[in-house]
Amino acid sequence: MILGRSAPILFSLGRAYGSTVEIKHDGARDALIGEFDDGTSISDPLQSRDMNPALFVFGAVAIGFASGLRAFTPIALVTWVAVWGWVPLGGSRLAFLGTTAGALVVSFLALAELIGDKLPFAPSRLSPGPLGGRLLTASLAAAAMAIATGQSWILGVLCGAIGSVGGAFAGFHLRRNIVTRLRITDWIIAVLEDIFTIALVLLVLALLF
Repeated sequence: MILGRSAPILFSLGRAYGSTVEIKHDGARDALIGEFDDGTSISDPLQSRDMNPALFVFGAVAIGFASGLRAFTPIALVTWVAVWGWVPLGGSRLAFLGTTAGALVVSFLALAELIGDKLPFAPSRLSPGPLGGRLLTASLAAAAMAIATGQSWILGVLCGAIGSVGGAFAGFHLRRNIVTRLRITDWIIAVLEDIFTIALVLLVLALLF
């Protein structure tokens, strides 16, 4: 269920004036209905995002691509946006991503990854474990966005997974080639990659939400 911007205002009015306000769900759209003390009734469809499918696919693939660069950073940002209510996941199977506890756990993993990525013994992102982790987190992040925008979670998982594989291979080879050809210290490129990843995720969230 995606609450429109009018919902918090109307709930506040209901509390202030002793009105009855409730949410009804008809399977396709959510509606905010109720009655004020003077008999005035309200019926306000809650926000139902008529998302352009092409825009969603772009966003899901981009989130997947970012997950291919950094496995936990994109999903960490998605979880915090969900906690703040901008990516509503309540009642879904991914509701745990919208909890403070879930966001803290994922953020800890993201921070550990950002530090570990700079270490000389960090495993290749193309090895089975890290690549599988990227597939998983990308699928979860993209599925969360699909649920929040009323799109198919299956489409989200597929787009996220495809994007993560592309991001993992592109990030690995591009970073190695830049370091080799320009003779730049690897951690400098790694930090730039961190910044690019965060910027890409924030751009996608701004476009979709």
